[in-house]
Amino acid sequence: MTEQSLRNYLHLLFEALGLEPPAENRSHLLPNPHQLLAATHRLQQQGNILERMLHDLPSTASFTPPRQTSDFSTTPRQISDFSAPIDIPTSPRQQRATLHVLLETSLRLLTLAHQQPRQTFDVSASFAAYCSTRPHAKLDYDQLYCSPDSTERRCRHILSETPKDARILLLGDDDLASLALALHHHGPIDVIEFDPRLLDHIRTHAPHIRTHAIDLFLGALPRDLAYCFDAIVLDPPWDDYHAWCFLHKALLALRPAPESRIYMAFCPLSLAWLERKAQRFWRRFAQYGLAIESIHPALHLYPLHHTEFQQLLLAHCPPLDSHLLQTLRLLPFGFSDLYTLRPIHNFRLPPLRRWFQRWWHLDSHNTHPAA
Repeated sequence: MTEQSLRNYLHLLFEALGLEPPAENRSHLLPNPHQLLAATHRLQQQGNILERMLHDLPSTASFTPPRQTSDFSTTPRQISDFSAPIDIPTSPRQQRATLHVLLETSLRLLTLAHQQPRQTFDVSASFAAYCSTRPHAKLDYDQLYCSPDSTERRCRHILSETPKDARILLLGDDDLASLALALHHHGPIDVIEFDPRLLDHIRTHAPHIRTHAIDLFLGALPRDLAYCFDAIVLDPPWDDYHAWCFLHKALLALRPAPESRIYMAFCPLSLAWLERKAQRFWRRFAQYGLAIESIHPALHLYPLHHTEFQQLLLAHCPPLDSHLLQTLRLLPFGFSDLYTLRPIHNFRLPPLRRWFQRWWHLDSHNTHPAA
């Protein structure tokens, strides 16, 4: 499914850029480096033209693009009703940020098609069966499922760095990474999730996984889960406040040992919407004793078709009459990078900051029953 959608989008993108269709071979969707360089250069060049057009656009300009549907996505429906377009107010800054996201994501997909072998988009039959019966995503829970092959790529990387008996915690699990891990990992696995549908799904397929129904935004980490996990996996919402709600709980659950790691899926392009907050977001890692050990770019792909996330993105799309922009509106995937975070050796959080973190994010009085 992922490979077919990506292939078709590349053909449309090359056509919009005025280039010959990408040549494929058995190993890669875009094996020719000259075609990659030509498409990258042309996309950046025409992207600059779109940005200048948007800058010169009168603030009162109005343009309704033709309704476009894509027949090349094989992603199942994730939200129940898309018949009515979302009509929300937008601003020039949001339009610029949306154009930036569309262009940069397309550049990442070009690079991915060149660098990643086609077999990396395959998914095991066992995990595909788990995903086929997963409940539909709900924006109420800030859910956007990544593709099953993306979840398996993430889990393979985590297991390659994690001891066989390591205790693993997943903070939120709409991607069903716990089930993918359980296929190969024999150590204890815990899941904190607020969606009861996903908790039931995980319990049905892997009863040995300990599940905890906790709201990671408003709830607190139970005392019996503090400072005892060797690896923590999270794919938080891509904004400053909610991402740090997850990260604070990850810090409190992480076992204080040099080999402990946090694995976070995050899209850096989302910070384009956060005015003057991007630098502050990354500085906070060092302020809370975390170092970025490695970054795996675009490890995860998120099917966008038939999701409310896609409609929100298109609602902020600039009103420009451009064939390239209409093609970018058909973007089949979002992406996120995988950040491996390690605790800084001998780091001590300032007393007041440590007290506030524990007071806000740790339930120091009660334990939470696991299912």
